[in-house]
Formats: sequence, C-alpha cells, structure tokens
Amino acid sequence: MKFSKIVILLFLLLSNFSWANSEIDSLKIKRLKNHVSSLDYITRQIDNSKFYLNLNKSYCDSILSIDPSNKFALDFKEKINLTLATCDQNINHKIELFPFFNGFPHYMGFADDPIEYAYDDSLEKLLSSKYPKVENGPILNTNISSIVVRNSCDDEMFEIVNQILLKNTNHYIIPKHELEEILGKSTATSLINGNVDLEAVSLLCEKLNLDRLGIFNVNDLDVINNSIWLVQSEFYTFHKEHGFAEPIFTRGFNIDKRSFSIIYILLLLIKSILLIAFISFLNQKLKRIFNSSDNIIKDLWNLFIDKIKFVGISFIVPLIFSFILIYSVSYLMPSAE
Repeated sequence: MKFSKIVILLFLLLSNFSWANSEIDSLKIKRLKNHVSSLDYITRQIDNSKFYLNLNKSYCDSILSIDPSNKFALDFKEKINLTLATCDQNINHKIELFPFFNGFPHYMGFADDPIEYAYDDSLEKLLSSKYPKVENGPILNTNISSIVVRNSCDDEMFEIVNQILLKNTNHYIIPKHELEEILGKSTATSLINGNVDLEAVSLLCEKLNLDRLGIFNVNDLDVINNSIWLVQSEFYTFHKEHGFAEPIFTRGFNIDKRSFSIIYILLLLIKSILLIAFISFLNQKLKRIFNSSDNIIKDLWNLFIDKIKFVGISFIVPLIFSFILIYSVSYLMPSAE
C-alpha cells in the first residue's frame, strides 16, 4: 500500500515538473519569436546589416534548440539564409571592418535613454503623416482634442511622450486630471492604460461637447538584450456617430551600442590604429629605405612602430578630451522629467 502511494506521488511530481517545463519553454519560444519578428523589421530598415541578420539567425537557433520542428523558426532561418546569400556581394557584407562605428549613431547615450530616441523616431514619422479623415495635412497641424493612452510604456517615458505631443502638435491633449474629473479616477486610469472603452470615450465627447476625439496610443513592442528597442506609435479617431476610425501607426527603433564590452571597444580601437598605421606605412617612400639602408628589416620595423605611435597618440588624445567634455557637460543636463 505504501509502495503504491509512493509511485502515485512520484508520478504526480513528474507530471507537474513536465507541465511546468513545457510552460516555461512555451514562454521562452513566445519571447524569442517576438525578438525574431522585431529584428526582421529592424534589419530591413538598416540595409540588411550582416551583424543583425546573424543575430536574428541565432534567435531562430535558440527556438530550434527548444523545439527542433518549430515551423516559424525553420521558415525564418531559411528566409535569413536567402537574404544573406542575396546580399553576399553587397559592399556592406563583403567589407565590415568596424560594425560598432557603422553609420551615424542616432542616439546620444550620455544625453537621454535609448528608448527616448526610439519614440522620437516613431512619433516624428507619425506626426508628419496624413490622416485624411481629420485633415489633408500632417497630423501635427490638426486642431483637435486628443487623449494619449499606452499599452506597455512606463510612467517616465509616457510623461515624455505627452510632453512631445503637447510641444509639437496643435492638438489639445486632455490632461489626466481633467479625464478623472469627467470619468472618475478608476475609468480614467483604465482608459490611459490602453482600455479604450466605447462607453468612456462617448461620455468624454458628450461632456466636452466634441464631435470627434483623437487618440494617440504608444507601445513598447520589444527590448532585445536590453540594447535594441522597438516601439510603436498609433493615431486614430473616435466620432460620436461613426465610432472608431481605422488607425495609422509608425515604428521606431534604437540600437544602444553602449552595451558592447569595453574589451570589444578597445580591440576595435587597436584594429583602427593598426590599419591606419599600416596604410600610412605603405604610403611612405619605401624605395629610399631599400636603396639607402644597410639594415632594411630593422628600418622598416622602426618606421612601422613610429607610425603606430603617431596614430595611437592621434586617436587617444582626442578621445580622452571628448570623454572629459561629454561627462563635464552631462552634469548640467536636467533630468528627463
């Protein structure tokens, strides 16, 4: 009798353990799928960067390590391999000496958080878009009362979004305290947090005597390795007779390259110094050395070392002064709020 109870207990424990593991794996796959979709969008915006295509392929491999027959990962991996093969002859795939410094950095890490630049990018594109149901010009020029809601945007970033819209548009952004006076605190909070309820917006239009209400919706779509941010901004309207109109949305992203390790940055600097020194070394009139030197190898070596010293000093001195200037000015910067 005791033995059968032990067997049943072990069976239940193993069943629960197996169920818990499958649940954890399911959540991991869902998160990894989101990363793959986000990186697919981002790589198309940055000329199919080889670095980020390979990063995306690694996430597909992570899914396949959990579920080897996962169709989503298999299809995406095949698509990435096709893109890599197609871009194989592109100059940015054939020559990628310094991926860390590639392109102009659309972020200034010492000034604002990376996610702010992602929302700047997204909102700038949204506000310059046209929404014919309201006006034939850009959304920012529309004279309309609007509310700002969110799905997964934190309080600080949401406040910054409100400030951007207040400053850069002709919309009257209805403040939270006014929403609470009309709808009550609970309903207003629910509305702001993304529960855009027909009854709530109808009451708001009625109390404020509005025929149409604008609705901005902001959302953090994905954060990859705490260094790649993808966000979405959306705008649509509610009309008291016709209801909700179709939304338009724009996405923005930011790649925070500060997450690279200091060793990686140092290796890139050393590689830069050696490359420039080597080019400068080859540019010298080597024939003079060959014709006039008794010890050619020694003189060539000394010339190369001299070039490395010169280029190294030319790199390091401005770099030190740049960091001093940046961190000196950063203390004067006001907080984001």
